[in-house]
Amino acid sequence: MRELMCVVPARLGSQRVERKMVRPFAGSSLLEICLRKLLMCPSLKDRLYLSASLEEPEIVAVGDRLGVPVFHRSQASLAEPSDCRTVHDYAASLDSEFFLHVNACNPLLRAETVERAVRVWAATEAPSLMAVVRRDTFFFDDVGRMLNPFHGTAAQRATLETKLVGRVWEAAHAFYLWRREEVVAHNRFFPMAPGDPFLYPIPPEEMMDVDEEWQWQRAETLYKAAHGLA
Repeated sequence: MRELMCVVPARLGSQRVERKMVRPFAGSSLLEICLRKLLMCPSLKDRLYLSASLEEPEIVAVGDRLGVPVFHRSQASLAEPSDCRTVHDYAASLDSEFFLHVNACNPLLRAETVERAVRVWAATEAPSLMAVVRRDTFFFDDVGRMLNPFHGTAAQRATLETKLVGRVWEAAHAFYLWRREEVVAHNRFFPMAPGDPFLYPIPPEEMMDVDEEWQWQRAETLYKAAHGLA
């Protein structure tokens, strides 16, 4: 397999859900759940890092407790807004041609899904990869124009027949796999061109990027149900 390193960036500075990386979640935390899942992936054995600031010892402590090496990210990488190269400053320091960036805010993502994605990437030799979810429904722009094609008649479209709507793919914000040179030299994960990134579908029930309090509550309820927790 091509040279790959997995990195989980984490910080305490979330504004909409305060301290969400270490806030108690289903008897654990979002960060601990994420790291434990990735430790279960054979393709990521000895390839996992946590990117955290020494100024945030609670984040560092999670990695230390699980035996995950910590890359000491800069203070500038914690600020908002920022750019790709600054946030992912580990790309310029860690020795790997490719990086898998996993979002710890997605507790419903399964380890098996990540492992399969890495194996597909390795087999296809795609230049990059992004987790997506398939959507088969109508999408419109701000003025009401339909964005995706409709493969049927006007009469069928008038009935909102979703079976004939052209599929679209929604970014799942679960994980991204990219070439180091793209971030270091071009300040981006990928050029957003056909095939770059390679779109990797994940099950829609695994897509829950926790950014709001209602998402936190829903994700925790679903996580507890999936794992038989009271």
